Amino acid sequence: LRQRQMSDYGEVRVSPTGLDSWSSCRFSYLLSRVLGLRDHDYDVVYQSPREAGVILHRVFAEVTLELDRLAEERSADEPLSHSSRIAEVVAETLDRWQGPRFIPPVWTDQRRRVEEFVQGFLVAEGSFAQGTRIHSVEDSFEVRSIRPGVTLHGRIDRISKRDDTFVIIDYKKRLWKKRSGMMAPDGSLTTYQIPCYVLLVEDQIGTVSEALYYDMTAHKYESVFGATKPWFDDGERVGLEAQTYAAIEQMNEAITLGAYQPPSPRGSCQGCDFRAICREKYLVRQ
Repeated sequence: LRQRQMSDYGEVRVSPTGLDSWSSCRFSYLLSRVLGLRDHDYDVVYQSPREAGVILHRVFAEVTLELDRLAEERSADEPLSHSSRIAEVVAETLDRWQGPRFIPPVWTDQRRRVEEFVQGFLVAEGSFAQGTRIHSVEDSFEVRSIRPGVTLHGRIDRISKRDDTFVIIDYKKRLWKKRSGMMAPDGSLTTYQIPCYVLLVEDQIGTVSEALYYDMTAHKYESVFGATKPWFDDGERVGLEAQTYAAIEQMNEAITLGAYQPPSPRGSCQGCDFRAICREKYLVRQ
């Protein structure tokens, strides 16, 4: 099982989503991410939420790049929402989409929703983007030996540059996470996504001064740290990164030992695809 998770250069490969999955339930991680099992759904659907999310992220990436290109050409008092070029970029990106197409009425509705998301984004971006330039969008990073025997890798929606530091932004269609969604009452992290991104960027390109989520539905930025009204102050940020390093080490040790037992006490299993087969009698005890 460990070999399935190894890189070509002999280290366990860990991603932010993989670390989240392992931390939530090692048994579910084993079945889904190591063995590649999944629950088959035979319901007839007219729209795939996953594909809709991929389309939305692709459009946001192209719009963000175009906004950056237009930044020097646009006059200071010209609203971003008045740029006809942005509407053209949205249309061109959707027309080039090579993934599964929905039936015509659903595809028409999907285009309309994407356009609405973009209009809200332009308003939010008008104030946030001042003083920043785009460094990269949908860029992949990999750091070997982030901890002994572990390679950390991940794909980041957007990295902007403000002065000599970098700003990490992750797009969410609907952001349920606030501070309480990212950290449990006992102070332990429930998602390692943003801290992992910080480790990747600071190893590869430079200091991260801000990290934010952008809520596509609410049309607003939520600061994890470093910006206005952050969820965590600078002291807490250090703690987040320390927890992330510790979780990476624990995950590597568990993979080495072949320890994939579910958590104790159990968390909520209601939405798990493997709930029907997850029983103590199916688990190998050491």
